[in-house]
Amino acid sequence: MKSHENRIGVIAGATGFLGSLLAKHYASSGSDVILIGKDESKLNNLKREVEMNTKSKATILNLDFKSNYISELSTKIELSAEHIDFFISTIGTQHPISPVLLSEENDWSESIRTNLILPVNLAKFFTDIFLKNGHGSVILTSGGGATNARTNFSAYASAKAGLVRFVETFAAEIAEFNVRINAISPGIMPSKMMEEIVENSALVAGKNEVAKALRVLENSLWDPTQILSLCDFLVSEKSKGITGKLISAEWDNWAAWPEHVDELRASDLYTLRRITGRDRGQTWGDS
Repeated sequence: MKSHENRIGVIAGATGFLGSLLAKHYASSGSDVILIGKDESKLNNLKREVEMNTKSKATILNLDFKSNYISELSTKIELSAEHIDFFISTIGTQHPISPVLLSEENDWSESIRTNLILPVNLAKFFTDIFLKNGHGSVILTSGGGATNARTNFSAYASAKAGLVRFVETFAAEIAEFNVRINAISPGIMPSKMMEEIVENSALVAGKNEVAKALRVLENSLWDPTQILSLCDFLVSEKSKGITGKLISAEWDNWAAWPEHVDELRASDLYTLRRITGRDRGQTWGDS
């Protein structure tokens, strides 16, 4: 893997809270960045901020994510493809925030498309580039509800759980190559998503969700170090051999994982699995 000064990183969902944080972080570390989003004005503002405060180049790709967006992306990125070292998707939407019985089919469809189909298609596109280049790292963001039930966020949780399973499956398919793909759980951040939860009120999002959102929004000492450090780890050669995992920035001791790569490869640690009776010491539920 190249040094920060010689690499190009791609951030999808670049104008969101985490996306812009990552864009500024990698630019300040010396990486040129390609910023993907669908709001040209916000992309231009981010580009100006990045180039004003760093020596890195920021290229914006304003995509509407309609039927031809992959073809459009291929054309726009063609000259840079062989120099790209990592791709991070922060694309996501919590909508619809509502009980299952009050949610609409169109809202569910859009949630699945935004949270699952778009990141999958982008991951496929950049993985193909990395396979040709002989190296690369893909990071997709998971979210609350992927590993447990999340009341009133059923569409978001279902899509994110699907994304985690995709990561594991795709990683197994490309395991023989020097290309990694992992899902990350960033933890609760003072983002637009948290503001949306508060705006939807306890009647829709739920009292516990609103309380958690308010705590992080009111915490002026929120520290991005853990999530940025995890991404740095996953785009570096330190994480070589670590692929197909769901990794928590907040709770997992991922810095120690390089010493246990063989154990990780040979196990289902840090993946989604069905819990059986025998896993909990019960003898009546299964044989």
